[in-house]
Amino acid sequence: MSGIFRESSAPYVLAILVGALSWLLNSAISELKNTRYIEYSISYTGTGKDREATVTLLNRSMSQPIDFGFFGFECLRATDAAGPCFRPLPESGQMVEFVRSGSIWMNSQPRSVATDTFNVDAVIPPQAQVSYLMGLTGDDAHVRVGYDLTSLKIEEVRSLKATILVRGPTLEGFILANYLKIIIIATIASAGLFGLWLLLEIVGSLPQRIATAIKDKTIKLIGYLREKIATYRWKNGRRTFAFPFAFLLTSMTVLASLPTEAGAEEIEIITKTNRNIPVEAAIFRRIQGSDWHPISEYRRDSTGIYKVKEPICNESVEYRVDVIQESAYVVMNESVSKTCTTPQVVFTNFRMVKFVTVKILNHKREPADEKRIDLEKFTEKDIWLTAFGSSNEAEINAERFSAQLASAIGNADYGKIAILGSEIASQLRDAGKPQDAEVFAALSFDATARGAAIRQNVDTSSVEFLVFDPLRGSVVLSEQGKALVRDYQAGQLGFEASSPALGKADWKTMRSLDGGQDVVSSRVRLPEGAVTEFRTEPFLSGMK
Repeated sequence: MSGIFRESSAPYVLAILVGALSWLLNSAISELKNTRYIEYSISYTGTGKDREATVTLLNRSMSQPIDFGFFGFECLRATDAAGPCFRPLPESGQMVEFVRSGSIWMNSQPRSVATDTFNVDAVIPPQAQVSYLMGLTGDDAHVRVGYDLTSLKIEEVRSLKATILVRGPTLEGFILANYLKIIIIATIASAGLFGLWLLLEIVGSLPQRIATAIKDKTIKLIGYLREKIATYRWKNGRRTFAFPFAFLLTSMTVLASLPTEAGAEEIEIITKTNRNIPVEAAIFRRIQGSDWHPISEYRRDSTGIYKVKEPICNESVEYRVDVIQESAYVVMNESVSKTCTTPQVVFTNFRMVKFVTVKILNHKREPADEKRIDLEKFTEKDIWLTAFGSSNEAEINAERFSAQLASAIGNADYGKIAILGSEIASQLRDAGKPQDAEVFAALSFDATARGAAIRQNVDTSSVEFLVFDPLRGSVVLSEQGKALVRDYQAGQLGFEASSPALGKADWKTMRSLDGGQDVVSSRVRLPEGAVTEFRTEPFLSGMK
């Protein structure tokens, strides 16, 4: 429900249910208002010959008077009892006498119509009552109440509205007796609840510091109101205004006790390398030294940028981050934790594995030297701009390719890196630039072997993936690299032992690795007009 001012949807099902229940309740009350609803009660006092009964008849109707027929009182005893059931009352000498009750009454004198049976005229104004006191002859005597309509003509009976005589108390009688009070209380309560909801929504839309200040002020005001309510009730000895005060106090207590989730601030958690390359990471949170728990609810705007809702942002809230999977390109220097600060919490405790190492073989195919290609150069726009030279849209292309490589390395998207390297290497070979092609071929082979190793949970820290074969004059996978790719292809991709692609960085293998499924070839290939002028020297400058 929080943030409903910014949402386009509404709780339609809830609105329909509330509307239907309100309609049903209103219809039921309307029927009751137009019904002659008579509720009676019988109370007994005394024992033996002092036993008495008081019958009270209440016209619960809001607009319909009782002005026809007779109420009958019949005294009943056990079947073997002898003698009369009613007895004269000691003060008046009457067996049944009218007594005043309530604030509105009409005196209707009882009359005997049969042995142990008395009638009175049925005359009661709306919302009024009448009572009758009766003397009884023993503990086994009890009174039965009836409503006699035999004096009415058939036409009069047909024109009568619904008439109900029931022994109370009943729920219907309570509703009719307190109808106006219920309406007033319900109106005040609805207005109060709506006001509370509106206040919560407004507070929820405020910055967290302001919302917290309002909450603190509310808690202080609650204490003040409690003291005033107690003082008022003690001085006046009554509870006339107890409900409004209690409702206000309850509403404010709800406001004060709610966590400021609706008013939570949005905290931006940024994860990147010490060279500002965004890194995909797992985020953990804890409060005041408790156990760490992963954050599962967040909004990810782009690689390395996570936005989380924090009800209270202060030193009691801590975050730490970790790589999602052990990356062969990005590693964490050390695990650090940081307290919540607004509007950002920045982690730079990651670094990129700087080099793709190529072993140089001699004529005996033994390692004789090694060269290392700096990976970070592939993420720098200025290096790509130099590589594109004076080709058309060099600025745009440099921005696009540096961003793609930075994102792929930060996300450990080995498949995307492998396909990009393979596509550019193929373009450069077709353009008659085999030496330039080797740089991107090395990038492609390295990403394929590293991706296969990660899929098999192999530690890559001591693996040599690439060698330069002087007999072939090209970069190829080392024996270790081939073995990793071969095992991955056979174990997870279902390659046959006789497959010519086994142990090679083929298209299916590259596509199966992380990030490879979403690659569009045209997006990772050099523009046709830029291939002839494209140079790889900028990527190799300073190469060891």
